[in-house]
Amino acid sequence: MRDLPLVARATTHGGRLAIAAPEGRFTYRDLLGASERAASVLLAGRRDLAEARIAFLVPPGWHYVVVQWAVWRAGGVAVPLATSHPPAELDYAVRDAGAETVVGHRALLEKLRAVPAVAGRRLVTTE
Repeated sequence: MRDLPLVARATTHGGRLAIAAPEGRFTYRDLLGASERAASVLLAGRRDLAEARIAFLVPPGWHYVVVQWAVWRAGGVAVPLATSHPPAELDYAVRDAGAETVVGHRALLEKLRAVPAVAGRRLVTTE
């Protein structure tokens, strides 16, 4: 996993509030732990994603930030997908970015499964 300045700074804040979202209130320690676990899933045994594109369809909030940080920590390029876009636009974005993996929030999995480009990619949930 990459040692990013953003992550290094976050380690100094420990128990301070990092995110207040509809899902709850989360500290920097929470964010660091969750993003490290998610980065491990994205890496799937590799050492680094080597700037692979990781598309994600996640509503704003806790899970969005965790996924974004996880992609960065794993050495990938984050490609956020708009929750308001119809499947045709999501399909274009996934194909155009050349995403190797797509991450989806459980509430949006059916929408993702309607995107033809996702069928040929690794699909990971925020669970």
